[in-house]
Amino acid sequence: MLDTVQIFSVGAAAVFDTVLLIALLEQRNRQFARVPVLILFVGAWLLHVGLFALLLSAGFSGALALPVQYACLMTMALGLVLMPCALLHAAIRVRRHGLTVLPRGKPAHALCYVPVLALVPVAFNLEFSAAESGLEPLLRFAIPFVVWTAFVNVFAAVTFWRVQPRVEDMQARRFLAQLAGILVGMTILKVVLFLCVPCALWLSWLRASS
Repeated sequence: MLDTVQIFSVGAAAVFDTVLLIALLEQRNRQFARVPVLILFVGAWLLHVGLFALLLSAGFSGALALPVQYACLMTMALGLVLMPCALLHAAIRVRRHGLTVLPRGKPAHALCYVPVLALVPVAFNLEFSAAESGLEPLLRFAIPFVVWTAFVNVFAAVTFWRVQPRVEDMQARRFLAQLAGILVGMTILKVVLFLCVPCALWLSWLRASS
């Protein structure tokens, strides 16, 4: 029952992301879809589609099972890395140009996506097994990823908070302030779940074994 709910939920997220991306890429909306926002949604789409395919392939067996799982995990990893890169891109644009629409993109902004190269060693060192599911094989890379995303979230939150008083539109100003608060909350939650809780459990284990 729980597996069915999980597949349905992830599948619904993948469908929603697909519909949203198609809408953003329509001719009438393309001029309003900024590059970092589009890449952010592409990252979410890759994560949800990869996870959905992974859940559906859980019953696979034979020679095809592990390559399919490997492809799904790398798709998810690409989506996970693209999202903070796109957020960093958006924060830098807002910091330098506010909410002004730029006629042309800045080539230097491509540096925001350099962390995608980290997937090369991940691809060569990813250990996967048919017995594992979801993001479990990627968890050994969780700490550097959490540290990186925490830095990006805090940088973006500070940027949005500092920029929002200069924005004339009241709704945009409120949105930036709320987004800054959400990013800080996400950072605290990630640090607690991936750093503080494992450290506390490890210390408890050391005390119990000594």
